[in-house]
Amino acid sequence: MKIVSLETVDPKGANFILSKYLPLPENAVTLLSALGGTGKTRLSLIMASKYISETKGNYNVSLWLTEDYQGQVREIFDQMVKEHLVESWTIKNMLLILDEPPQLAKRVSGLFKANYDEIMRIGQHLIDNNVKLAVFDPLLAFYGGNENDNSEARVFIQSFATWANKAEITTLIIHHASKDGGSRGATAFHDGVRARYELDVPR
Repeated sequence: MKIVSLETVDPKGANFILSKYLPLPENAVTLLSALGGTGKTRLSLIMASKYISETKGNYNVSLWLTEDYQGQVREIFDQMVKEHLVESWTIKNMLLILDEPPQLAKRVSGLFKANYDEIMRIGQHLIDNNVKLAVFDPLLAFYGGNENDNSEARVFIQSFATWANKAEITTLIIHHASKDGGSRGATAFHDGVRARYELDVPR
């Protein structure tokens, strides 16, 4: 157990990336909830492009978009270039992860546990590829528990939060919304992240 006096701790405010667009707490987890067809992939690509541009191409963005084929993602990107929503040169810094998504938390021998070995393995791959912003879409592709169970949801989201901080990778998790457009499932998903957004179409 590591204990220090608060007096010895240097003050440090929260830092954000994309502060002029859609602020994300740096090296922490943000949850973005949206209904299908709302534009999650487009928004993810816009944010990736803006971050790459903001950091002058010094860092990469990983996109684990399990609901979109790689050709579809490229087609969306090319269309948004024509619409001047993304900068074409930023595509070289966007890394698509094509592996099947592993369950990063699941029930093992009656106990619900985070798969820390797999989480660390993924984290090391991203660090090795100079990734500073990672997008996981959707949450349930990586979660092997009961969506409405707070204790299980807390195990999952806390493991992500710990990983993001240690790996120094800002993390955006896309989550399916309920029919009314609000965030779905256990409140621990929402309470365990540093920031939360809900995406909807104009009505």
